[in-house]
Amino acid sequence: TTTSTGPCRLMSEVIVALVCVCSLVFLLLLFGFLLYRIYKRRVAVMHAKAEAIIEEKVRQGLATIADFGHPMVLMNAGNFLELTPEGLRCWHEGNRDSHSLFFVDTLDKFKELRMRGVRV
Repeated sequence: TTTSTGPCRLMSEVIVALVCVCSLVFLLLLFGFLLYRIYKRRVAVMHAKAEAIIEEKVRQGLATIADFGHPMVLMNAGNFLELTPEGLRCWHEGNRDSHSLFFVDTLDKFKELRMRGVRV
């Protein structure tokens, strides 16, 4: 009986090694692809959360703009300079009653002034 130590046995060992290496490369590629997909999903979720946060901040900002927290009290500069000492003493009530003082506490009132051509 002779044992096969020749090229035939060497060829089968090379084939087994080649199959193992190819399988390992395939598994590494598959693992890398799966990791990439997981990464892309997480990035998409993070972007969606960031977008939702930004949209909420914009919504809050628009709500703040629509209702001023601190109203503006406006008066024409020319009318203010023409005020007499008596006009200064009547404070805002007298000037408001004479329609020379405007209270702007909402965006709609501000737009109304702008539509009338008032510059702020």
